[in-house]
Amino acid sequence: FPTRRSSDLQAPNAELDPAFIRQRLRRSSYRHYASAAVLLIAVSVGGLSGWQAREMTLSNNVLPMADAVQAYRMFAVNDNVASDWNAQKTSNAQGWLDKNFSHASRLPDLEAAGFKPISGRLTSTEQGAAAMVVYEDGTGRKVSFYIRPPGPHNHMLPRGSRRDGELQADYWSSGGYNYAMVSQADDPAAQAARQVIQQPI
Repeated sequence: FPTRRSSDLQAPNAELDPAFIRQRLRRSSYRHYASAAVLLIAVSVGGLSGWQAREMTLSNNVLPMADAVQAYRMFAVNDNVASDWNAQKTSNAQGWLDKNFSHASRLPDLEAAGFKPISGRLTSTEQGAAAMVVYEDGTGRKVSFYIRPPGPHNHMLPRGSRRDGELQADYWSSGGYNYAMVSQADDPAAQAARQVIQQPI
C-alpha cells in the first residue's frame, strides 16, 4: 500500500472537540437564561405599569364624593332607616362625630338657613369609616353633611361642586378628611344652606 504523506491528512476539526462542544453548549444555555431573565423583567415591569395605569384610570373615573351622593339617596330621604345618632336622644351631634373622627372639622351651622341636625349614620369606605349627618328644616327638606377619609393615594379635594341628577354635591377637604354637603339642586332653601359652607369650616 502507498504510504500517506502527512500533508495528505486533514487537520483536526476544533469544532468536533468534546471540550469545545461542552463550552459551546454552556454559552448557549447562558444566552437562553439571560434572554428568559430579560423577558421576565420586561413582563413584570409592563404588568406593574399596566396595573398602576389601571388604578389611576379607575380613580380618575370616580366622581368626587360619589359615595356621599349615594348615601343621601339611601339614608337621608328614608325615615325608616335606623340611625346611629338622632336628636331625640341627644342634641350633641358634634360630640357623636368627634367620637368617631378625631380632628374633624366642625359641623356646619345651618340654622340661619332653617336646617338643624336630626340624625347621623356611620358608613364605611375602602379607606375607613365614614359618616353622614342629616339636617332638616321645618318643612321636611333635608340636606346632608358627609365626612370620609381621603380616597386612593391620600387624594384631597379642592373646593368644588357637581350635579348628579336632582342632587348637588358641594365638596372640600380639611383636617385630613374629605367632606361633602348634598342637597336638592334646585331647592331655594338648600341654596341658602349651601351659601353657609362657601367659607372654610
